[in-house]
Amino acid sequence: MADFSQPGSDGALPEGFKEWHWGVIYTVRPELLAPLARGREYRIVASVRRRVAKDEDFSAYEELYQRAAWAARARIADLTCVDEGEPLHTWVISQSWGCFGEEHRFAAAGIGLGVVFPNAGGPRPEGLIAPDAAELMSPGPLPGVVEPRQIDEIYNEFDVRELPYAHSDIFLFSYGEYVPDHRGMRFDRFVERAEKLAQAHAGAEPLRILKREWMWATNPDVAVVHIHTQVQSLHLTGK
Repeated sequence: MADFSQPGSDGALPEGFKEWHWGVIYTVRPELLAPLARGREYRIVASVRRRVAKDEDFSAYEELYQRAAWAARARIADLTCVDEGEPLHTWVISQSWGCFGEEHRFAAAGIGLGVVFPNAGGPRPEGLIAPDAAELMSPGPLPGVVEPRQIDEIYNEFDVRELPYAHSDIFLFSYGEYVPDHRGMRFDRFVERAEKLAQAHAGAEPLRILKREWMWATNPDVAVVHIHTQVQSLHLTGK
């Protein structure tokens, strides 16, 4: 029986497995897990990263951008408000796409969204215009970059596997949740949330967990749970 009163782990990964090659890093502030306060603005950022060959003339940024936008909007679809009133309003606050790295080159795209359940007659900010298909054929600018401390939820999907290799079907879901103070807290609820999100990525297939880890990251305090599962392809997450 796992002891969730302190950091720990259970299960095991196969010999030769390469960690941090395929997965999602998800970090959330607890306010996004409960009905949102009316009139308060929140920030959600999603990004997608893929390995590309060093000499590849990459131009398929549209696929990456659309997947990042899909991830952000799927998360937004789950948001609720503390009361009835004006519907949720969203706008684009940042967006980028390009290739990075030299020795290990990867293509990436990201989008940041502002969200608010506005008060009656309250402001509805206008955001950046989404790029068209032609613009997404080459690297784009980085307007409106969001400071990390201003982000309420981050979804970062990455796939930098060198295929084929024996354990290419092992997927990591890394869950992080900010807490005011980890002293006296147990990990049960964080592990439960991480497993639920990992299952959402597995889709209809049963969640096959190989290894779980739970720990604290400090300054600021964050509960972290790693779920290693075997999946064939990714689905999209809900709460």
